[in-house]
Amino acid sequence: MTISRIVGGLRNQMFQYVAGLRLASARKIRTHLDLSELENPTAQPARFYEAGALAVTAKIKIDDEAEALTKQSGNRI
Repeated sequence: MTISRIVGGLRNQMFQYVAGLRLASARKIRTHLDLSELENPTAQPARFYEAGALAVTAKIKIDDEAEALTKQSGNRI
């Protein structure tokens, strides 16, 4: 499973989504989007998930297994 942590504005969000999707496609695995940075109410400047207006097919919810994987991998690409 790949996890793309989505941050920044629309262009960054689109790039992060496509990069995660391409990596998952090459490895024939699932991809998930981690929106936790966008849900941070104290983030400056405030950012919102804008890529949802596009045909995003990745799963947005991160389950316990994915959170454990993120911590274990050290957030590596």
